[in-house]
Amino acid sequence: MKLSKGRIIFQCINYTILFLLMAAALYPVLYVFAASLSSFEFLAQGKVGIIPMGLTIDAYKRILSYPMIGRAYLNTIFYTVAGTAVSLLLSSLAAYPLSRRPFPGQKFMSAVVVVAMLFSAGMIPTFLIVTKLNMYNTVWSILLPTSVSSFNVILLKNFFQQIPYELEESASLDGCSQLKILFKIILPLSLPGIVTVGLFYAVAQ
Repeated sequence: MKLSKGRIIFQCINYTILFLLMAAALYPVLYVFAASLSSFEFLAQGKVGIIPMGLTIDAYKRILSYPMIGRAYLNTIFYTVAGTAVSLLLSSLAAYPLSRRPFPGQKFMSAVVVVAMLFSAGMIPTFLIVTKLNMYNTVWSILLPTSVSSFNVILLKNFFQQIPYELEESASLDGCSQLKILFKIILPLSLPGIVTVGLFYAVAQ
């Protein structure tokens, strides 16, 4: 298919802009990598760009010799995986009832979720809650206080609302409990939403 002159010009401009954006995003990464392989003498003089100068791996030797580096990375992996799993579970349990047919207090609970998205308790109230619940110096002090995001709950709620209520009604007639409906019907059908929200939580962790 032959492209028109206007289309060719548009694509050239489009590709140029995308290339510039890619270069702007890639340059800091290349600079940090080059700096990590450069000697301090060249860094102090500001001579390092995206190409290492005075090639050395002393920075990597120093990092790998630090005794807690292994534990730090294990903590990173644990809190990312466990935190995302806990957040998805709690957010799904919050979004599911808000997405189905009205129940007493549903509007109030929805308003609470929206208000919580606009305002946060802050560091000191969060610390007081953690200490009062005996979570201080435990993994739960990191996993639970920030486990639910109101924005993500609203996203899941909107995904759940797209699923026909008749499926839930049929499952109820077959004897399914609400939890079974959530985990066997709602969540599998909302997989794109679960993956999206899970990515948000993983990045936050």
